[in-house]
Formats: sequence, structure tokens, C-alpha cells
Amino acid sequence: MLSSANSSFSANTGIVKKLSSDLINLDHLLRIYGPEANGARGALRAYAAKKHEELFPASVPSTANRETADLLDVLLEANLALQSADRRHPALQSQALAITANIYAERWLLWENPGTTVPVEFLFVLIVWLALIFVSFGLFAPVNATVITSFFISAFAVTGAVLMLLELGDPMHHGLLHVSSEPLRRALIEIGRP
Repeated sequence: MLSSANSSFSANTGIVKKLSSDLINLDHLLRIYGPEANGARGALRAYAAKKHEELFPASVPSTANRETADLLDVLLEANLALQSADRRHPALQSQALAITANIYAERWLLWENPGTTVPVEFLFVLIVWLALIFVSFGLFAPVNATVITSFFISAFAVTGAVLMLLELGDPMHHGLLHVSSEPLRRALIEIGRP
């Protein structure tokens, strides 16, 4: 169960890093393409800013998923509309389209995040099972400060473990543990350069 939750967290962290890398790479290609690609670079900046806002909202979780998808479509159209002036432009445009296709794939991978990987039913059974274990230990233990303290410490440790499983299992949720926004923030800074 812990392995599954950790895998979910690691996978989403990797997707955000790959998305950030692709945004920087695409901006670099469009910068090399020349001033003809300024419209596409503007669309890329708009998409990246909206995606950052969608994935890492400042306060209330964003519901701007359709707007972000529309901005990605505008970016694709801007890449398709680039005109070839010399022999290197078609190669740059081909690479830009391939990276844009990767960004589409990463968008869907993040959007398809199922939330927590721990089923509610399993969590209910786990909590009941742990409660029964603690009750059975408490039935035969003498009542003194050491036993009561050890029960509270054990209950606190088990609660922490369950909370950790829930947090790792839903990494895009903005709780105690979540995917870092740093790679996407750095990408925004990089693609904001003229």
C-alpha cells in the first residue's frame, strides 16, 4: 500500500518535471526559429502560466481545466501556422510539434490523476481492524500511566502512517505533502525571457 502511494507521488512529480522541461525546450526552439515564432511563444507563455495556476493554485483549487486546454490548442495552431523561410525551419517546426504532442500527453496524464490510490473501503477496514487490536490490548493491560501513554503514542503513530498514505496517494491535492511547483515556476521564469 505504501509502495503504491509512493509510486503515485513519484509519477506525478516526474510528469510535472517533464512538462516543465518540455515547456523550456519548446520555448528554446521557438526562440531559435526567429521573430516569426513570437506568436507561438506568446501562446506558450499563456499556456504555461495558466497550467501553473491550474496545478498549483494560490488559494482555492482551480477549475480552469477547459481554459488551459484551449490555450494548449492555440499553441498547437500557432506552431502549425509557422511559415518556412529556409531549410532549417521545417526541422525546427517538426521538433516543436513533437514537443507540443508531448505536452498534450503530459496534460492528460496529470488530468487523469485518479486522486487517492487507497480505496475508502480498505481504509475503513484498516481503521476498524486497528481499533480492534488496540481494544484487545487494552482489555488485558493494567491501567497505569505507562500503558495509557504507550497507547496514545501508538495511536498517534498509526494515525500518522494512515495520513501519510493518504497524502502520498493523492499528490496533486494541496495538503501536507504535494508535488513541488518549483520546476514549473522555474520554467515560467525561463520562457518569460525575451
